[in-house]
Amino acid sequence: MEAGTIGAWNFAEGDSFEAGAVLAEIETDKATMGFEAQDPGVIAKILVQPGVEVGYEWGYGEHLMLLLPPPTRKQLLWHYFCRI
Repeated sequence: MEAGTIGAWNFAEGDSFEAGAVLAEIETDKATMGFEAQDPGVIAKILVQPGVEVGYEWGYGEHLMLLLPPPTRKQLLWHYFCRI
């Protein structure tokens, strides 16, 4: 694959996901493929919007999104009690 277009994001910023979840649809000249998560996490920021083509001009290793590890139970409790 030389280039692909972000067809759609299946999760929004702030959404958590599990390993194996399809985060986005990538469209190429031959097929549409799902971009699967390897580990669970949270989408912190989407950097490339749908309809944008990424490929050689972007360079390899460019970021499509910023991910965070899933929150721990302690972090969830702290967040809950700090908001009360």
